[in-house]
Amino acid sequence: MRELILDTETTGLNVPENRIIELGFVEHLNGSPTGLEYQQFFNPEMAIHEDAKKVHGIGDEDLQDMPLFADKVEELLEYFKEAKLVVHNAEFDIAFINKELEYCNKPPILSHQVIDTLDLARRMLPEKGHHSLDALCNHFKIDLSKRTKHGALLDAQYLSEIYIRLKQEEAPDLIESNLDSLLSNSARKRRHSKRLVRIGSQITEAEAEAHENYVASQLGANSIWTQYRVNK
Repeated sequence: MRELILDTETTGLNVPENRIIELGFVEHLNGSPTGLEYQQFFNPEMAIHEDAKKVHGIGDEDLQDMPLFADKVEELLEYFKEAKLVVHNAEFDIAFINKELEYCNKPPILSHQVIDTLDLARRMLPEKGHHSLDALCNHFKIDLSKRTKHGALLDAQYLSEIYIRLKQEEAPDLIESNLDSLLSNSARKRRHSKRLVRIGSQITEAEAEAHENYVASQLGANSIWTQYRVNK
């Protein structure tokens, strides 16, 4: 199963008054990070609210030369194709994504395509009073020292590790024996980028082969992955 562990940053909290300014995700294949990470900033064509700037540190001037969401929508939909979107507090992020898709006359992301890790955390850890990303990182002893500001890709990287831990809580017999290797793999691949710099993939030969096999058998000749290989 292919999953995209995803997060967004926005100009403010309310839909439709606000827009997405950053989208990032980490790809998992059959429960393991593949090393593929995606980060894209967008020009929202509106001012960013001051309260939002305090959270993610992104200013209007940072986005002046960034593409519009509409410029990247086809690329994103290729990435989303046949993947589950794993999101923390999915109602917020998916509402923003669907509003952007509506502006582009594209169909929405449907609920069966989404896994909400907030719901999963509440179910797996009912004794915890808080289930925020920070609270879950602290619970699982994941180092948060690099997280001075929110960021879509950065938070997706943290959520990738949390998701592995939560699935271990949900199905320990299936995952426990492989947990250490999954987490070390995830931590090894996690890179904390500077603002507005896309993080390149770092992938082993075996992981590359697994991904190539998936592309060839499941996505076909018209997928973005096949086109990338041709144009590379």
